[in-house]
This record gives sequence, C-alpha cells and structure tokens, in this order.
Amino acid sequence: MLDQLEGLIKKYAGDVVSESNIVPNDQNEAVTGAASGSIIDLLKSKASSGDLSSVMEMFGSEKGIQDSVAQLTSGFTDKLTGQWFSLDNAKGIATAILPLILAKLSGKSGGSGGIMDVLSQLGGKGDMGSLLGGLLGGNSKGKSSGAGGMLGKMKDLLS
Repeated sequence: MLDQLEGLIKKYAGDVVSESNIVPNDQNEAVTGAASGSIIDLLKSKASSGDLSSVMEMFGSEKGIQDSVAQLTSGFTDKLTGQWFSLDNAKGIATAILPLILAKLSGKSGGSGGIMDVLSQLGGKGDMGSLLGGLLGGNSKGKSSGAGGMLGKMKDLLS
C-alpha cells in the first residue's frame, strides 16, 4: 500500500512539476523526488504521532492544504538546496508547486478523490464515516475493530 501511496504522490508531483515554468526541465525529477519525499515524510510524522485529525486535515480543506504547505516547505527546501538549488529558488519552487500538488492529491483540482481513495483502501468502505472509524481503530459507530484500525496500518506502512 505504501508503494501505491508513493506512486500517487509522485505522479501528481510529476504532473505539477512538468507543467511548471519555474522548474528547469532537467531538474523535474529532482524536484518531483523532493516534493514526494517531503510529503511522505510529513505523513510518516503525523501517522507516528497518532494525530489522526491532522492527517485528515492535510488533504481535507483549503486551510489544511495551506497548513501542510507551511509544514512541508522547510524539508522541501532543504532537499532542494542539497541538490544545488539556491535557497531563494527552492523557496520559490515550494511556493509555486506544493499547494498545487496537495490540491491534486486531495482531489480538489478535478480528477478522482486522490489520496482519500488510497487512504480508504487501508480500512473502511470508502465513506467518510467508516474511513474515520477505521482510522480511529473502530467502526463508524465507535466500536473497536482491534489491531489499531487504519491508523495502526498506516503507521506500520509508513514506518
């Protein structure tokens, strides 16, 4: 499942980066890798801390996307400056593409449900109630499903 999640993130990051005029074509792969790596790192951090609401907020609203971009920018710019980008260029690229990538992942820029579809495959029936129930370790009525539910599965996958 982590491979599927990483593949989805890389696909959307690659789409945004290749459509961007700010990233030189010969650097598309480096920027795509830095963006997808930063998003996976943030997901791992949120999942390992058990902060379910922040995982859901990361893709659930415009404010969640903005907050996530703020959290992603430092790690993303560090990855880019480690690959010979200047700090100013790295910050400019972050500002230009990270919000677009997260919007695509959330399904807010058209297309399918994006990452929510992938997360729902980890546990639940695809509706928000069962998805949240799975994330919380129970069903949509709050009954425990044992084994930590989807959040436990996500922690295992991302660690």
